[in-house]
Amino acid sequence: MLEIQEFPSAAVTAEDLALPLIKPRHYSIATAVEVRPTTVQLTVAVLKAKEREVCDEKQVTIKEGLCSQHLSRTMPGELVGSGSGISPLMGFLEARAKASRQGKVLAPCLFYFGCRDSSEILYANRLQTWLEDGELTELHVAKSREGPNVMNVQDLISRQQASVWELLRNPTCHVYVCGDSAGEAVKAEAQTHGWGRGFNVLRSNEERWPRAV
Repeated sequence: MLEIQEFPSAAVTAEDLALPLIKPRHYSIATAVEVRPTTVQLTVAVLKAKEREVCDEKQVTIKEGLCSQHLSRTMPGELVGSGSGISPLMGFLEARAKASRQGKVLAPCLFYFGCRDSSEILYANRLQTWLEDGELTELHVAKSREGPNVMNVQDLISRQQASVWELLRNPTCHVYVCGDSAGEAVKAEAQTHGWGRGFNVLRSNEERWPRAV
């Protein structure tokens, strides 16, 4: 409010404060271009809202930017996703699965997924198949609202920090975190900053690694 008073020419309306602009989602594609070059699969949350009528027009824009579409099969990786944040990670895993079926050797890959309950485990069958076929090394699911041992994804990672840190110590390891920018994903990423101290890692190395994530 102080900023609004300081710059009266901004002319912020009550509507602007009550209904801020919806931020675009840039990470909804859940397919690998190497596997399905002519189609895309999207991961979206279904919202109950007024439906648009047939033939309604909607103006859209394409936002250009930097986005990695590749998870190296030769370097170990850790994937952390919550809710629909699983989407880009599925594209990475789909590409790994194709490489494996072509006879290529895969580096270890751990996947930590956070959701509220079992009904929200997205792509469960596909993930289980990749796990059984060895195309995904480990799959761990944190349920925040189900069972006696509810936990968030960052809590699940913390419980396994010894094995996770063993993977992260590899200088070629890649970590991808996707989810709510104000929720579990950020907490999971921030958590890595303190792990080095628990394993007697030099402070300089501990700080340099998270900045590269």
